[in-house]
Amino acid sequence: MLGTILELLQWKAKNGASDKSFGQLLKIMKKMLPRANKLPTTTYEAKQVVFPLGLKIQKIHACPNDCILYSSEEYENLDACLICKASRYKIRRDDPDNIEGEERPCRKKIPAMAMWYAPIIPRLKHLFINKDNAKLLWWHKEDHKVDNMLRHPSDGS
Repeated sequence: MLGTILELLQWKAKNGASDKSFGQLLKIMKKMLPRANKLPTTTYEAKQVVFPLGLKIQKIHACPNDCILYSSEEYENLDACLICKASRYKIRRDDPDNIEGEERPCRKKIPAMAMWYAPIIPRLKHLFINKDNAKLLWWHKEDHKVDNMLRHPSDGS
């Protein structure tokens, strides 16, 4: 079940599917499987299965023109890119122009572009937890033949 949910969440992220459409897909798949299946029916439930694994994901705001990341102390409080002057946040259609003197409620700002970063150390730890996976990951170091034949990318210079 975990492998299936991870693949489906990866598909959701790759194709930019909304939570609503992803939930509909889960419901369709659940109907197609036998009644006793444990496939979640909502995006929230699917994420609850994956998050206890401890894989922390960081969402880092980025310039829409790929100039900078707003992650360092130098850039984290900026509202526009120093290089291309592009806005850090999306401009909403339903947001009327700011009229002087009018106070509007503060709404959550949506980044124009965001990068998802999964730190490498926890990912590697999770890969090496399983003894069978760890054995396969060490293959190139332990069972590697050195006979000047190119059998694997690690055989190259």
